[in-house]
Formats: sequence, C-alpha cells, structure tokens
Amino acid sequence: MNLLRLDWRYPLAPGVLLRALEPGDAAALLKFERDNRAWFERFIEPRGAFFYWPDGVQAHVQEFCAAMQSGQLLALLLEEDGAIIGRINLHGIARHSARIGYRQAQHACGRGLTSLAVAQVCHWAQERLDLHNLRTWVVQENAASARVLHKNGFVLLRKGEKKTPLAHGQAVCDGWWKLLQAHAGIRQV
Repeated sequence: MNLLRLDWRYPLAPGVLLRALEPGDAAALLKFERDNRAWFERFIEPRGAFFYWPDGVQAHVQEFCAAMQSGQLLALLLEEDGAIIGRINLHGIARHSARIGYRQAQHACGRGLTSLAVAQVCHWAQERLDLHNLRTWVVQENAASARVLHKNGFVLLRKGEKKTPLAHGQAVCDGWWKLLQAHAGIRQV
C-alpha cells in the first residue's frame, strides 16, 4: 500500500498539526534536527555527520518517502505554526506489526503533544493499516518517553542489555515496550 497517497493530516491542538513527511520537507527537517541534535543524542545513538548537511537529510527524506510508497514505513511530522517540532514514525510495517518511534524538540516538551500524537498514530495503525502489534524501546534515562508510552497503553516487557555508549557517556539500555491493552483503537493481543 502506498502510504503517501493517504491523507495523514490531523490537528492535535490549536496551531499544531500531525502530517506525513513530504519530499519538500528536507530544509525544515534539517533545521529541526540541527537545532535539537544535542537534546536527541542524550537519548538515542548519534547520527553520522553527513546527516546534518543538506544532501544528507535530503537523502534521508527520499529514503523515507520511498519506504512510505512501498508501505514499509509511515513517517509523520508534528508542526506548530508551520515549524517542525517533532517526528513520529512506524518502522518495519509487516505482518500486522510495526515499531513506533518518536522525538520532540526540547522547547516543545511537557505540553502533552507527543502523547496526543502517539494516540493518533496508534489509532491509525489499527484503523488504516490493520496493525495489531506495536512495539518500541526507550533508554532507562528517558522517563518522559516512558510516560508517553504508559499513557497510551504500552507496558514494559523487559529491560535489555547495555549496548552502544551515547555521546554523553550514557549507554543505550533498551527497555522493550509493547502495546498490550485495547487503547487508542488497537486490539488487545
């Protein structure tokens, strides 16, 4: 299924829109990623230096749009007054299952926008994509992300083993989460 052909626009709050990534979003996405790079790298593995150049982020957008055309990925942006303040993706869409991931600009945190976006994406996952199993992981140090998952019906299945060190000396310790409750339109598994 070509996910680029579907309408993914959804107003989350006044001036805040959830929408699909489009080929023309590279410049705005580059600004978002550069402005929040240090914040993101506190919780996820750093991207390569090439990503933070126009050609790098353009290649990333093209790759994601191609994956959306083939139905393997749903890449969404969270915008406030036309500026990107967050991203949310469904990766590895296959056999009624996907991995959800998200990131939000530091200045936009604490307002419940990511929780609202995750709820809407969980709803779309079941209603539009027939997904029954959503999973993700967060580092232990990212309590805010764990709260977003908990609010949306995800439960911690297990804590993982320490992996790659992050830029600030933390280690990725992936706690795997899975949506187990009938919440936001997802059927119980």
